[in-house]
Amino acid sequence: MNQNNKTEKSSYLFWKILTASLGVMLLYSKAENKKKDQKIQELQQDKLKLLQENLRNSENFSAEVKKQINKLIEDYRKKNASVTIELKKILRFIEAGEDISAIKDLAKVLENLLKEQYLNDQAFLSKKRSPSLKNLIEHAKEVCLFTKRQYNTACILHDFRNQESHELAVQDTEYMKIIGLLGGLEIVLTVNSKTT
Repeated sequence: MNQNNKTEKSSYLFWKILTASLGVMLLYSKAENKKKDQKIQELQQDKLKLLQENLRNSENFSAEVKKQINKLIEDYRKKNASVTIELKKILRFIEAGEDISAIKDLAKVLENLLKEQYLNDQAFLSKKRSPSLKNLIEHAKEVCLFTKRQYNTACILHDFRNQESHELAVQDTEYMKIIGLLGGLEIVLTVNSKTT
């Protein structure tokens, strides 16, 4: 019995030490993972800061955006003076660093261009939809005016426009602002090319 009792105690002690060791290892592993996650987050923020700085300092980026907007201004000067005025306003917002306001106005331009295109469209009218930006975007997708990516970008524009119209001091990541701005320009260029 004594031998059995010693074996049980030894076995019990072994398992207790093993469990405690595993617990310590697990806690250490969690702490290390937390450190790694924090380091990854810091690196991602550093990367974002570098991207932001690079974009602000990149004359090519700004020049290309301005070139595309100026091309649209010239195209719409002949077709629609109101769109031209809004595009000039968007250009001023970009130059002033007011990206979200520029994106909101870009969404407004898109909404009005789609209204012009679909207010006499029987397929659109037959669905008894209101000519809201969301419904216009949905219809543009249904009639294949937008690719899937352009549709998703148009939804981002819609979201920016709603936030800017209904919330105070709207902020977003630089990535999302870039997507909204560049994607929005691409969509307006697409609509422009299909209406000429």
